[in-house]
Amino acid sequence: NLCRSHFEFEPDYKNIKAIAEKLGSRKNSWNQVWQLYATAPHKYSEIEDLLRLSKPSDLGVGVFALPEESWPQLNEEKEDVLAKALTKAAKQDASKALHTLLELENEHGVRRSWVWFELGRSPLAHTLKYLTEMAVISSEAYPSSSIDEIKEYYINRGLRIDQCMRKALLVVKTGKDKALVRSVIQLFYKPWVESITRKFQKLIEQDASIFTSQKAEVEPETYVLFVDAFRYELADEFSKLLAKQKLNVSLQTAWCAIPSLTPTAKPNVSPIADRVAMPSDIKEFRPHLQNGKDLLTLAFRDALHEADFTLVTQAEDIEPDGCYWQEIGDIDTKGHEEQADMVKRVEELFEKIQETIEVAFEKGIKKIKIVTDHGWLLLPGGLPKTELNAGLTETRWGRCALIKDDAKSDLLHLPWRWNPSIFIAYAPGISFFKANQE
Repeated sequence: NLCRSHFEFEPDYKNIKAIAEKLGSRKNSWNQVWQLYATAPHKYSEIEDLLRLSKPSDLGVGVFALPEESWPQLNEEKEDVLAKALTKAAKQDASKALHTLLELENEHGVRRSWVWFELGRSPLAHTLKYLTEMAVISSEAYPSSSIDEIKEYYINRGLRIDQCMRKALLVVKTGKDKALVRSVIQLFYKPWVESITRKFQKLIEQDASIFTSQKAEVEPETYVLFVDAFRYELADEFSKLLAKQKLNVSLQTAWCAIPSLTPTAKPNVSPIADRVAMPSDIKEFRPHLQNGKDLLTLAFRDALHEADFTLVTQAEDIEPDGCYWQEIGDIDTKGHEEQADMVKRVEELFEKIQETIEVAFEKGIKKIKIVTDHGWLLLPGGLPKTELNAGLTETRWGRCALIKDDAKSDLLHLPWRWNPSIFIAYAPGISFFKANQE
């Protein structure tokens, strides 16, 4: 009786197509039923196929039109239209493509409120949000007459370009969609990151004091959590997540040691920084301690112990009145292994850090200092390559090299963090000394 009086249908499965059409039409009492479905569509997985089956051939016009949102195949058609439009935009010049993206966002952004977005059926409408914001900000002029100007710009505005680029790639799953997103990233993101990197390098060539003036200091905090390659834009996003949990969070910047590689930069943010020899011998960009030991893993751990810091390997080791150093994270490794696909590891990293700090708080720790060694470049589609003859180098990594004493190079050379008499050569702009690297 309720079905007949309020919803105008006979509760018989042979009528299921007509019933599903009423649901999709959302007229009168059926609108409440739709809202029930839209609130938790994952609970009713079979409804999608029923709506697909029952879509009318004509949705009508004007005030009598049926809602577009209701029909999954209509969302799929719009995804196809968006794919073709993005493909075309990626072949345009940047200014025209920006205008195209804004128009597409105005047209397709509404679909992010549709139930199909909730079910993950609108990846291009999802990525469009990030691509558009990335394109808008990267197209803006920015101050670059000093290192401080670039720093403040990045902290307050520029980091959003990195975040949007990363998330635009993250939300698409198929190879076809990833290729499409990469093409738009190459159009907008690549010129921006190349430009800001070259401007930064030019300023550093004139004055490298932000790196050469670095001094080792005694660690004032008693619990230091080292997160490998936790670059600033990740820390910004994660600190906001912590703040939403009502934790007291402070985010501060620092220039990493150079070259920005773990063997050089990790000791610089550790409690043993004042135990590293200055000047130091260089071995794979790794210094040695004042006691003469090569700063390999075992020597690092021994030095921590001598500095009255305990290396945390399990939560049971933690006591509230001790001094602790803990290491987590493998974004660096995943980046080399998975290239641009490593963006999917960021959420895993956040969860790992969250779990780690929760355990520390449970064990009585009141304050945690999170540090990192360096950041990273990521360019989906591939970083440009700079040729560097292997015969000219003592040691060559992706972005830097130790040039032989008798070799000549016009690359940017800067003093090594742990021995200013040793100069390291750097790849220009965002280029890499190796091919096929993202």
